[in-house]
Amino acid sequence: IVLNDKLPEPPNEEMKKKMLGIVTAEDGSGVSVTTEHASVTLSADGANIDLEGDLKDRFEVGITWAKRIKEIGTNVAAGEIGTAFDIIKDGIEDLIVGNEMYLYLIDELTGEPVRAEGWPIVITEPSDLVPKLLPLMQVGIRAMCIYNGTAGLAALFGFPLPRVPKAWSKGAQETVELLKQESSVEEFSVLHEEVKEGSGEKKSVRGESLRIFMDFLEKEDPGLKDGKNGRFAGLQRFGDDQGTALWTVLTNKKEIEDAIQKRTKQFEEEEERTQNERNRQQNETHEEILETEEVPTLTSEEMNTNQTRNTPKDMVTEEVDKRNNVA
Repeated sequence: IVLNDKLPEPPNEEMKKKMLGIVTAEDGSGVSVTTEHASVTLSADGANIDLEGDLKDRFEVGITWAKRIKEIGTNVAAGEIGTAFDIIKDGIEDLIVGNEMYLYLIDELTGEPVRAEGWPIVITEPSDLVPKLLPLMQVGIRAMCIYNGTAGLAALFGFPLPRVPKAWSKGAQETVELLKQESSVEEFSVLHEEVKEGSGEKKSVRGESLRIFMDFLEKEDPGLKDGKNGRFAGLQRFGDDQGTALWTVLTNKKEIEDAIQKRTKQFEEEEERTQNERNRQQNETHEEILETEEVPTLTSEEMNTNQTRNTPKDMVTEEVDKRNNVA
């Protein structure tokens, strides 16, 4: 992930619990609730960032990037071959502020940016490089949205809690759901350049982005410079019996097992929340149709015949399905 500002050190576990207490106890109006921890603050040294201030700013920055990535992906997919990175550059020009940005690697098990010696890497020409890295950023952002929804997205941008206030996430949910879709992956899989005749070679926008990223690491990663073997900010490849491979800074077996269980629980909760939201929307559509459209009433004779005709309930269901397919 690439950020405009260097992240402060994360809060300790005790402070996280206090902050999470504010989020959990919220009354639906954000974090403006009365609890003994309502004034908990943080800073780079451990104090002074208001939960309603800096952390909310980081959350909103993450949502802005997510929305922009979705918009740009649509434009890239519809654009001409060879113009993808120009489209991306134009699309995020206003999000690149100043002459320096910070590149963080993400722990795939915890979903958090990695802080390590020599990291983050400072990007000194962000207006040129960052647009070329955005297709890779989209992969990571989508993965975290799938595993933990809005909270997963917020974690990438420095929000230190596994949940975000409901009032914050309400306006972001639509963007998160769009990023989860398979189509968002395909948008950055379009060809980067024309295939050379007879070569059979295909270069996607994402593939070109990966090549540029690896070239950048060869020059700037503290562990890869001068031909050394890099440790990638301390990330190590971990594989399980099911063939899943993840990069994480965790090395203790118990910590890894706990992190896997936590991630699995987050994924299941996000799946449940998503399904509940879909059911709610479908029910609202049912009610809308019943309120705004006249459904024919069948006579008892028609109901008792063997004609292949739908009941009013079936007709409403068909209309809902029709609208969902169009959407």
